[in-house]
Amino acid sequence: MPKNKEQNNPNTVHIETSDSDFKDSESDNEDNGNVIVEEDIANEDEILKPQELFPIICKVRKIVKIFKRSPTKNDILQKYVLTENKTEYMLILDSKTRWNSSLLMKERFWKLKNPIQKAMIVLNLQINFSDSEFDLISRTISALLPIKLTVEALCRIDPNLLTVNATINFMLQPLKEQHTSLSEELYITLKNRIERHTEIENVLRYLHNFNDCKNENEKEEKRLTNSNLIVI
Repeated sequence: MPKNKEQNNPNTVHIETSDSDFKDSESDNEDNGNVIVEEDIANEDEILKPQELFPIICKVRKIVKIFKRSPTKNDILQKYVLTENKTEYMLILDSKTRWNSSLLMKERFWKLKNPIQKAMIVLNLQINFSDSEFDLISRTISALLPIKLTVEALCRIDPNLLTVNATINFMLQPLKEQHTSLSEELYITLKNRIERHTEIENVLRYLHNFNDCKNENEKEEKRLTNSNLIVI
């Protein structure tokens, strides 16, 4: 967001997103500052634009790295985690080699958002999160969680092609009901992809229920035969 707009809008928080966001420095000069969590009055449609997600993920990564790379800072965080959750939870950093690691990172960050904010205030970390950004993280988790559960179900040993198709169709329902830009985009993309194979789906249903169809056909043939005999 341009700087001149930030100065005119008191509800907008300046966020620095540079390559240094991915480096954790122990120096006080780099970590000193204020943590401000302010209410963003932006329109909901603007909040939920998918292209706005990347800078927020960058900030989440930066915070996670700060606490994971500094035992001292993590100890302060865990003090608040224990107070709220009665047990310790470590932050998770996503990995390029794990498809679901980004979702795991967001889920844990969302779970520990209150302890994280308190720890950042104590440490004077100059990283700001607005209410709308926290809301976007929550909505992103809601959109990606059905996909994660579906992929895990598809990776089991027992599913056949028909159950795979049913599982994918089951995944679409929560995406359709969420009414956010990200969930709608995922829903449309996946639905269009699935609809290319509707003919294959019908064949699979027929093959899966072949015996039932055969029995029904035999019953129908007997009924027609009996009807013809009666007419004669």
